[in-house]
Amino acid sequence: MDYALDSEGGFSTVHSNMFSAEVIYTISKGNIKINDSSQKANYDSFNNINLLNRTLYYRLDGDYLILQERGSPDQVFYLLKDSVFLKTYPEFASKYEERNGEKLLLQDAFNKAQFTSSLGFAETMSYFSPELKKKAKGEFYCEVEFVLDTNNKIRDVKFIPTLDKKMEEEFLKAIPKINDYYFNYTGENMLIKETINYLSYTNKKRNPEIEKLKDNFFEGEELYRNNKPEEALKLFEEVKDIEINRNQYGGLFYDDYLKSMGICYLLVNKQEEACVAFYKLGTLSDFKARNFLRFFCSKNQDK
Repeated sequence: MDYALDSEGGFSTVHSNMFSAEVIYTISKGNIKINDSSQKANYDSFNNINLLNRTLYYRLDGDYLILQERGSPDQVFYLLKDSVFLKTYPEFASKYEERNGEKLLLQDAFNKAQFTSSLGFAETMSYFSPELKKKAKGEFYCEVEFVLDTNNKIRDVKFIPTLDKKMEEEFLKAIPKINDYYFNYTGENMLIKETINYLSYTNKKRNPEIEKLKDNFFEGEELYRNNKPEEALKLFEEVKDIEINRNQYGGLFYDDYLKSMGICYLLVNKQEEACVAFYKLGTLSDFKARNFLRFFCSKNQDK
């Protein structure tokens, strides 16, 4: 999805989760897949896509496929074919990283291996690893990096941070079992980065600064949602200099913290401060940040 408009033809409100989001439609005869969710679809002669619980109206306008949910006129979604999207936005071009002298295609939204397990990576790993299953009851964080070659074989597995010997040996025994769920159709050897992240919100041993940031975010988010951006910013700014592992906490609350802080700055006419928050959130090639940067920070894109 490139962008969304509201019912009056203006850009979708920044408060919406769809304002800047990764939404990929894969449309085929009798089926439609939205990101990782697949469902049966019936296409009628009135430009309707009838799904199980809703109906989408569609039309074409130049390169755009325009979708709108019947009965929900508040948002209209503008989508481009992947080839057109990549040509229009070269920042999304394929990226490569080198490992052991080998140039590897980095997995992203447009170059993605198929993972057929009904569970996510972490849950599939824990299914084959009794020791990891125990960790899921508490708190555990690990990044797993590996190469998936053109023969669909996983190799060169690396754990960040390094694990103790027992855990690493058990993980390496589980890797061949999850290998059966991966399929590489890109024609290139791929570098895949996955995360195993279990968090307990009742963990009393966690860094108190991280706890402070989390608590301030939730309290500030409630103020922001109740149209009190100035009060929310007092809480957000109080913890903005705390160091945090983005990979570990980003998807849980920190990315939302940065986005909400940026929006609150916009609401009180502090655009420069808003852009600082949005650039921390991501770049023009990050769906969660790109539309905030495009529409509010275009003059500062080289920062």
